[in-house]
Amino acid sequence: MPNEAGGDRAGTRPGTRLAGLLAAGAGALLLLGAVPRLAAAVVSLPARPVLWDLREGMRVPPDRLADAETRLARGAALADSGTVQADRGYLLLNKALALPPGDAGPVLLRQAAAATEAGLALSPVQPAAWARLAWLRSRMGDPAGAERALRLSFLSGPVVPAMTVSRIQFGLDLRPHLGAETQQLLDRQLRLAWVLVPDSMVAMADRADVGPAVRAALAGLAPAEIDAYTARWGRRPPTLPAP
Repeated sequence: MPNEAGGDRAGTRPGTRLAGLLAAGAGALLLLGAVPRLAAAVVSLPARPVLWDLREGMRVPPDRLADAETRLARGAALADSGTVQADRGYLLLNKALALPPGDAGPVLLRQAAAATEAGLALSPVQPAAWARLAWLRSRMGDPAGAERALRLSFLSGPVVPAMTVSRIQFGLDLRPHLGAETQQLLDRQLRLAWVLVPDSMVAMADRADVGPAVRAALAGLAPAEIDAYTARWGRRPPTLPAP
């Protein structure tokens, strides 16, 4: 027999029952939301070995590139994923670079930029994707857009050992278009690279085209940066010629 408060025989109050129903409903919604993401991950999974091979510098046949890009496109259609979209942009870029000059490369570069932008809109903390977008925008004749993307690459990932040298090299190539903040970030990267990969920085400092810019940045080494170099390499950094 119901009690006077309107509960059931176990004495459960209506508010408690409602809370339980709401919790169950929320759990169901979360589960339903996870299903598309799971499906997208499963569909995209065969593309992972191709991405790994590319990042290891291996040559991937065009048919494997095309298949992997198709799988990532299907995965992106099933669920919003910044990583999947950014990876698709990376594959499209590699497809474009594998084509002979004057073929469909420009179309694929635009598609690569669009996919990368879509991925970054969902997951902005991807320094490699920002650097790739910077390169794509520069290649497509948008140096101002390239500068913005490069700045966000530096900000979202100040220390990315795998692309330290390549990102610095691109920044040096783009320096006529760099704003003051991005130039400061590039100089900071040069000083960081002086600690991590000094041989590469010595080689850059000796080059006629970028050497003065490299030496100017390294002339501003702080005592803490000199100490970091000494701690890592067991010696003080060598003195470079004046810029």
